[in-house]
Amino acid sequence: MMVYIEYAEQSRVHDYAEEAKRFEEITGFRMPKEYLDFLKENGSGLFPEPGYYDDLMEIGKFYDFCIDDANGNGILNVNKSLQADGRLTSNVLAFAETSDCHNHFCLVLDGVWRGCVVLLGDDSILLWGDYQVSDLDEKEDVLDRSFSEFISKLE
Repeated sequence: MMVYIEYAEQSRVHDYAEEAKRFEEITGFRMPKEYLDFLKENGSGLFPEPGYYDDLMEIGKFYDFCIDDANGNGILNVNKSLQADGRLTSNVLAFAETSDCHNHFCLVLDGVWRGCVVLLGDDSILLWGDYQVSDLDEKEDVLDRSFSEFISKLE
């Protein structure tokens, strides 16, 4: 089930399939189809007020899925910053943040948790090489088993 979100501010229209190809060429990771379908339907930008995930956290914005973003607001730039701070490995992609910019919603791009949505708060999500299921706490880190499940909890 797809939600229809009317953003307060929206990025320019992208060819998300082309951006996903470029993302894979640069990072080696394939984007989940359900995430790309969401972007095609809704785009990215500031989430409307009120916008909550599971009645718990207010969504601030979905990052612009633009590989060449001169303003530094694109998804690769945000993630490079989180990686440089030692908070994320390259196989975990922050795609949105809460309105207080304190928490990040992330997709796991490989391994046993591939496709799951996880929460990056004050800690780090470091999934090196052949990481194990135990490397994430399912009760604290893993929000949803798929992007579609995550979207179904947005209000």
